[in-house]
Amino acid sequence: MLKYKDHTLAAIVSDRHQAAAVFEKYHLDFCCKGKRTLQQACIEKNIPVEPVLEELHQVFEPGFTVEDQLLSTMSVSELTDYIVLKHHVFVKHAMPVIYQHLYRVATKHGDRFPYMQQIFNLFASLQLEMDSHMQRKKLCYFPV
Repeated sequence: MLKYKDHTLAAIVSDRHQAAAVFEKYHLDFCCKGKRTLQQACIEKNIPVEPVLEELHQVFEPGFTVEDQLLSTMSVSELTDYIVLKHHVFVKHAMPVIYQHLYRVATKHGDRFPYMQQIFNLFASLQLEMDSHMQRKKLCYFPV
């Protein structure tokens, strides 16, 4: 994990998207200032690099749970709960974060990369469709 100390913030996020949440927590800009190494960014922010590395390790190496391994053995009720509690919660959490990142890039760099506005618009449509899809599935297949 120490190897990430000398990698750029942009390269780390490109390699492992989970790093974005950790960097945001510490206010480490991996977009416009993404060419700095993690060590340089931490020095600039006057924060120790070790806690950041530890949190990166935690998000990169999540525990493997039994239910991930045994989906085929779950009852319909267990599988339903798993889908709603794991996947729907993840999508509901991840979509706004991705939306904000795309919005920031499209508004700050849209003049140099005009296709970013189109990507942002496509994602915004996708987000609306996913929200609608999950709501329909919840009402049809996963009623409370």
